Amino acid sequence: MQKIPPEIRAQLTEEKCLIPQNPNVIDDPQPNNAIHGSWAAKGQDDWAVLCLKPDELSVRIFWGGKISCDDRIVIGKFTPNDSHWDDPETFLWAAPPQTIRAYNDAFGGRKLPVLDHSGLEVGGGEGSMVYYCRQGEWMKFLGND
Repeated sequence: MQKIPPEIRAQLTEEKCLIPQNPNVIDDPQPNNAIHGSWAAKGQDDWAVLCLKPDELSVRIFWGGKISCDDRIVIGKFTPNDSHWDDPETFLWAAPPQTIRAYNDAFGGRKLPVLDHSGLEVGGGEGSMVYYCRQGEWMKFLGND
């Protein structure tokens, strides 16, 4: 976790968050499923981390400025002794505005607000969802299918 800032690493450790790794990414020596970008406002430096606990998979967001949405997006809940908790096959990556527009055109066709920063795309082999922070609320869009 060397590319994640120390204060975020400390918070993740305190929360007992594990960061599941994408086994298909072999050319990046850094941990994946931990990304930084502008998730709430253009130019704001935020972090998002896929957080795995025995009972829950979520995205934890660490805001780098005053503009924000909820700092946790729950992706899934697990029951005790669920054999899938340690291998969720879920990945996190940035969804730039042009990607969100393309998904919306392909799957939703709803009227979009001005998209001036990236969203968070979460998913795996069975599809994905895009979360876009706007005016303090997470908007959800269908991602890849």
